[in-house]
Amino acid sequence: MRKVILGLALILGASSANAAGLYVSAGYGRSNPDLKSSAITEFGSADKCIDANGEEVFCYEDALDLPGFPNGNVLANYNGSVGYQAADWRAGALEGYDYETKSGNTMALAIGWDISQNPFRLEFEYQKTKFKSPGYVWTVYGNEEVNGYLAGQYGDEPTTWSCPADDPDCPTPWTPTGTNATLGDVWVNTNIEDGGIESNSYVFDVSFYDDMSATVDSYMLNAYFEIPGFGAVDPYIGFGYGKAKVNYDFANEDGSVASGGSDGYVNAQQLIAGVEYRFNESPIIAGVEYRQFKVDFDERDDKVPYELEHKYVMFKLRYDFISEDY
Repeated sequence: MRKVILGLALILGASSANAAGLYVSAGYGRSNPDLKSSAITEFGSADKCIDANGEEVFCYEDALDLPGFPNGNVLANYNGSVGYQAADWRAGALEGYDYETKSGNTMALAIGWDISQNPFRLEFEYQKTKFKSPGYVWTVYGNEEVNGYLAGQYGDEPTTWSCPADDPDCPTPWTPTGTNATLGDVWVNTNIEDGGIESNSYVFDVSFYDDMSATVDSYMLNAYFEIPGFGAVDPYIGFGYGKAKVNYDFANEDGSVASGGSDGYVNAQQLIAGVEYRFNESPIIAGVEYRQFKVDFDERDDKVPYELEHKYVMFKLRYDFISEDY
């Protein structure tokens, strides 16, 4: 017990050179966050939906030109002669969206308080992150109705077929025994046992007509612990907890802009590790931090659960208004 008390006394005593009182800080970093979301398919790709005009439409009409999409216009062509199309699925399948992101920027402004004779400090921070996304990878995960890819061949007649390149047991030429369906100038074999590829997930690459722009606004309460005993250099660790909101907009094919985002602010947290340098006889302090910011926009907000994780380096400057000892 004596050793514990002595250790605490040394820590608190060694922090006597730390500035105490009110400060403001500003930070900047490059951003390239990891943004994902997931949902459950509400309709099968062969089912019909009702649009805003009360007319019956194809449920996934915007996806008909994706290579390999069920009942779509384009096969996914892997070897120049034989293409593949995903088999149809029904409602209830899990779908995931993994967004590609381009490097953006993060800016932060904070007001804080250095606790006198103490290695702890607290601050309230506003943080804004901006980035762009050219598209996303859309994956439909398997259930009992998700049963593979269908083989097809480009041409006008389904009389001669080429086997999938990865099937050494399939003779060439190959005449399928299953039901055939025409897809424009492409014939598709709808019998998976006769050349389809078993798969428990379908993957589609989706590109926006123009880059999607996104912003994440957050208000965080950060607590820091400064590791004493290094003179003018102050290494520290920290933890932040607060609220965040995401907004985005992207261009549609007709030139209009669609906007969206979370309905409100949700819980966010961040881990911080950094080091500061206190300039001699000056209230200016410069530092660099490594941060891990994470927020889950779950179904209570915009009905689509987003997960955003942001790992980045931030450069900071802060100014002490009041200080016992520079």
